[in-house]
Amino acid sequence: DYALYVTAGCSETALDNCPDSPVMDGGFEVIVNNPWWETYSDNFDTVLYGEFMGESSVTVPYQGNAFLWFGGIAGTEESGYARQRVVIPESHGELRFFMKVQGGLTPGWMRVILDDDLLFEVTHEDVDLYWPARYKQVTLDISAYADGEEHLLGFESLTAAGDSALNFLVDAVCITGEPIP
Repeated sequence: DYALYVTAGCSETALDNCPDSPVMDGGFEVIVNNPWWETYSDNFDTVLYGEFMGESSVTVPYQGNAFLWFGGIAGTEESGYARQRVVIPESHGELRFFMKVQGGLTPGWMRVILDDDLLFEVTHEDVDLYWPARYKQVTLDISAYADGEEHLLGFESLTAAGDSALNFLVDAVCITGEPIP
């Protein structure tokens, strides 16, 4: 079991309120040749995307100009990941990020891992928790990893080859010991 808190209506400057996070580019603003995030997608060049869909689209970042986008294709299975090695200070015990899920008719999941441990999983069955609302903050207790050592943080996803696209959107990833208003 993992500690999970989902909230809405948090600050539009979530990363500004997390200045000491060991996560580099937690807003995924470097889309091309990102030096911090190792990414993979079965069907696309990357899982890092910019706000190319326009203001009227629901597929936009939580803040900034970019985000992680998993899924997004109908009729074809899609898997992908974004991973980064981070040193988690002893004073930092929370992993926070903002996410939403779009779709829900096609089976799939998105997971957060730390080293080889599953911290969080959301599936197509959870779409009502994360849609149609704006992004929601997810907070995970990672105090067991706050040891000053390096850990592998990963976001990964798998969506089936269904009739419609299933999307998992992630933005503003932060590791902190301080509350974000």
